Amino acid sequence: RLCAYTARGRAASDVERSEILRAVAGLELSGEGISDPARSTALNGVWKLVYASEDVTRSSPFFWAFRKATNNFTQPIPAFPSKLSEAIFAITDGISLAKK
Repeated sequence: RLCAYTARGRAASDVERSEILRAVAGLELSGEGISDPARSTALNGVWKLVYASEDVTRSSPFFWAFRKATNNFTQPIPAFPSKLSEAIFAITDGISLAKK
């Protein structure tokens, strides 16, 4: 219910974000006794992405893998974030996609 009107987090207010993150932390704590959560049958079922703490375009498995693959790389340009993946995202986010 917390995420119902937030457009997957894009339209969430600071108060809503705080409430959502608190609920997520509580959910994470409830699974502490599970030795291998990724393989647990407790997670079987159909899941839907209803909230993303990052831009929805950065919430896909592709971007997660890209960040992991480039995690140890930095870039030398001080005007951009030091992590290579975040610098690339900053550059590409600045490209305007004007409709014709």
